[in-house]
Amino acid sequence: MTTAILMPTFGMTEGEATVLRWFKEPGQTVVADEPLFEAEMEKATIKVPAPGDGVLLSIVVEAGQTIKLTGVVGWLGQPEEIQTQTVSVPTPQRASEPMIPEASRTAEQSFSPTPTEGGESTWIKASPIARKIACEHSIDLAKIKGSGPSGRVLEKDVREVVATLMTKEPASPIAPSDLQPLSSVRSTTARRMTESFQSAPHFYLQVEILAKRLVDLRAQLSKDGPGGLPGISYTALFARAIALTLPVHPLLNAAWEDGKVRVYRETHLGIAVAAPQGLVVPVIHRAESLALGKLNEQIARLAGLAREGHLTQADVTGGTFTLTNLGMFGVDEFIPILNPPQSAILATGAIVERPVGQSGLVVLKPTLHLTLTADHRVLDGIEAALFLRDLRELLENPARMLV
Repeated sequence: MTTAILMPTFGMTEGEATVLRWFKEPGQTVVADEPLFEAEMEKATIKVPAPGDGVLLSIVVEAGQTIKLTGVVGWLGQPEEIQTQTVSVPTPQRASEPMIPEASRTAEQSFSPTPTEGGESTWIKASPIARKIACEHSIDLAKIKGSGPSGRVLEKDVREVVATLMTKEPASPIAPSDLQPLSSVRSTTARRMTESFQSAPHFYLQVEILAKRLVDLRAQLSKDGPGGLPGISYTALFARAIALTLPVHPLLNAAWEDGKVRVYRETHLGIAVAAPQGLVVPVIHRAESLALGKLNEQIARLAGLAREGHLTQADVTGGTFTLTNLGMFGVDEFIPILNPPQSAILATGAIVERPVGQSGLVVLKPTLHLTLTADHRVLDGIEAALFLRDLRELLENPARMLV
């Protein structure tokens, strides 16, 4: 009995996913629930398990191809079905390409309709290579007198026209380039960020933090010994401060939803991570309940899974607030775009010595710039300002985060 291997829904009602690689080849034995293929969808890369025991009869969607969710990607059956060849699966085609029998493909390419200037189509006899060259140089085949049998346009006829055009119009210099396709993650990020910027009225607030105590605390915690947290990151310190501050400012931990504001009672903190397939935002659930050391472990674990492409759907869903840190790349400050439908996102830059006024003098001190982007439909400037005030107070006195 044959069984269709379907692209899972990943908890979504609609969408599409790309097959990245198959772990089995047609004819190989498959055991139920073992990884069968790897797929990339909107937010993560998932290893899809086999739906049952048997033999992989055929692969319908090859690596690199994209298919809608719940679509058939292959067929599973029993060994005798390979021997009797009882399964026949057509090769998937793009929606824009009509199915052309192989035997008639040459004729189709040689005698296909060519649009004229009036918008109508007329049948032009031309060899495949002549048609290809004409297409590359945007030449109307209907204006070329063919030298072949029955006026068929040949390669030399098109090349003569090309040579004539080259002498009349010098070619414009074009920089060498490559057209790179987007991964599913990058494509989704582009779409979601465009929608966010167009639909949500963004506003931005920025503060400068005196970071000397924060730097000292990280250095102290990084030492081996009782109470130490070797490998502690600034991202973990920022995450801890945010998780402690958000409960006091619930509109920053909220979302715009069909004309209403949904306020969350828990903090599910998204951490933006640069992965090979694009920007992903794994989520630390109930971040307010985690101590600094556990928070640091979770951030490191999720960042590693993101870079390896092994995040699960649960790892990237449910976020209520997002932190994005580019300080480790030497970026002083930047303005982030909202991660819809969340009402706010915080960007942190590098800790750098900057001139600061002190007792009438200008001195150099390590400072940090924070930039908050917020949805003006959910909150006003005063709520955002009060959140930044409390967050700055905590980061400038970071020992409180250890309690």
